[in-house]
Amino acid sequence: MNTDIQAKPSGNRIFVLTIFALILFARLVITIIADPQFFPINSLKIEASYQYLSREKIQEIIAPYLAQSFLVFSERKLKNDFKKNPWVENIEIQKVWPDHVIVQIKERFPVAVWNNMLLSEKGELFKVDKMDLFADLPRFYGPQHQQTDVLHIYEKLSKLLLAQGLVIEKLRLRDNQAWEMILNNGVLIRLGKRDMEERISRFCKVYPKLFAATFDRVSSIDLRYSNGIAVNWKKDVDQINSNPKKQMG
Repeated sequence: MNTDIQAKPSGNRIFVLTIFALILFARLVITIIADPQFFPINSLKIEASYQYLSREKIQEIIAPYLAQSFLVFSERKLKNDFKKNPWVENIEIQKVWPDHVIVQIKERFPVAVWNNMLLSEKGELFKVDKMDLFADLPRFYGPQHQQTDVLHIYEKLSKLLLAQGLVIEKLRLRDNQAWEMILNNGVLIRLGKRDMEERISRFCKVYPKLFAATFDRVSSIDLRYSNGIAVNWKKDVDQINSNPKKQMG
């Protein structure tokens, strides 16, 4: 009887051997899954405008991921790496079985310089190297967190002024919420705190008759008057207060 008892394998020993075998099998599966030789990424499609983000920079970010197995390739990690680049507004990454990856990149489009940062068309602020490359963009100034307000006013006023061939070079919202702008010919226009569109519309109506021929002589224009316009001329010291009933008609 003693011989029969010793011949039976221990239950604990079988359990340990089974667990050990499962661990070895799991490690083998993980090794195969993570090996790009078994599951390579054979096809990559990149959709981007390449306006500010170069092909070389995109390839630089993606390259380490292409050396990975398709099964362990992480869309989340790649997204995070792309979002570190200030030019990337949004990115979508799609894995298509068995070996295809699609990367769709939407770049930020700068419309102005806000203080010392770039302002996107969606009102987002971002900082890039070589800011001097964007010297031709209009410059906005204003209190913190009001860049969207300034952008909206710029878009509205620009449409009105463009009809007269006038372009806003600088737009400022002061701390007291008063607006003023400088046109691309250097003329300063004071708008006040309200009714900016109405005041610019009033100016545009009289511009062809009163200013078009001599606008290069104008130093500044004050539109804060309810019934007139104050003009400072570069060469004349006299200030002209134009009455709409007499001179705008």
